[in-house]
Amino acid sequence: MNSQDSVNKIKELESTLLIERREREGLEIDLKTARAHLQAARRESQDAKSDVWALAEVQQALEAVGRSGSEFVIQMDHKIRTVLNGLLGMVESLLNGDLVEDKLELATGASKSAHELLDIMNDVLDYCRLDAGHFELDIEEFTTADILKALEAESKEVALSKGLTLSSEIGQGVPAKLLGDPAHLRRALSPLIENALRYTSEGGIGIGVEVEGAGEHAQIAFYVQDTGMGIATEDVDRVCEAFECGDTSHQPGLGLGLTVVRRLVELMDGSFRLTSVVAQGSRATIRFPYNLFSAEGDAPGGHPSNGVSPRAKVLVVEDNAVNQKVALGFLRMIGCDTEVAWNGLQAIEQLSSADYDLVLMDCMMPELDGYEATRRIRDGAAGEVRAKTPIIALTADDSPGARQNCLRSGMDDYMTKPVRVDKLRTMLRIWLPAEVRPSV
Repeated sequence: MNSQDSVNKIKELESTLLIERREREGLEIDLKTARAHLQAARRESQDAKSDVWALAEVQQALEAVGRSGSEFVIQMDHKIRTVLNGLLGMVESLLNGDLVEDKLELATGASKSAHELLDIMNDVLDYCRLDAGHFELDIEEFTTADILKALEAESKEVALSKGLTLSSEIGQGVPAKLLGDPAHLRRALSPLIENALRYTSEGGIGIGVEVEGAGEHAQIAFYVQDTGMGIATEDVDRVCEAFECGDTSHQPGLGLGLTVVRRLVELMDGSFRLTSVVAQGSRATIRFPYNLFSAEGDAPGGHPSNGVSPRAKVLVVEDNAVNQKVALGFLRMIGCDTEVAWNGLQAIEQLSSADYDLVLMDCMMPELDGYEATRRIRDGAAGEVRAKTPIIALTADDSPGARQNCLRSGMDDYMTKPVRVDKLRTMLRIWLPAEVRPSV
């Protein structure tokens, strides 16, 4: 290779190095740009997370304000009722006295207004109790006819004063005994009867219970039907919403009554429906699944049990007697055998000496809480076989991180109080062995 060739080769190499240098510089610029974009994206992501956290905090604050407002009204319950009691008592005394005609008319009007105010306050207080979570079911067996007789008796006088008929009927196939919360059932039905009486000027009101459908789709339906003024079709859906009512020129009120009814019924694992035709009347219906609400076995047209089907055995670990009763009542409705432990230590002792398909574990209990009890069970304190028993948290703690705390302790899942029957049934279907799993 002569000198010229060497020079050309050097120039070629220099040119190649220059190109590579420029490409490297370009890549470095691209890398810096990408890093800048990545940092910007990270900042935007962090800002977005901060916004989400801020929104969550705002939502929690608003919910806390709402709960505190409801709690305040509940705390004022006694004072409100004391004042109303005095007002109603004095007006009643006036009505029982010797009043001239014009004064009697004024006193009668005052009495009517005071009773309407009491009805409104009852609706407000009930709504606030539900909103604040002050709701406990008391599951027991009761007689179907007793509910209808009690409802008919408490409304008979008002019906007679308006010249209306009031009757009750039990349909064919309705069980003589039902399983549920009779006090809250009456509380749900009473406003429906009051509405029917208020908006019916001629004809009558019918109260009844019947069986709808058959087999697994069978339902027990309580209804209140009237021949009153009815509600416009476009208002039917709205009247069940909070603070809504129909045509306010004819139907005064806050629209709370039906809202309370609907929420009560849903908490009892039922459904509510209102149908109406203007100038012909309305029918309000509360429905419950037959197999949950009947104390007498299978639904009409279903497949009766032969008495040998296996039942799930559930251990309820709970230190509150009322909550124990609610859980046991729900589990009985679903079709489970149950036993109770008052704290974590008792739970470990009972689990070590008996077979359970599942444990419902409260978290905050004396002597040994649910978290530590679960950790010990998972470590074999109740025996190696029992260490894998499904454990579901059933707790009043719905704070951020509560679910994670339960899962970290070894629990399999998490439910908050107050729990609904449908939610509990779904949870059991997820975690119980197939052979003892409750039906839909």
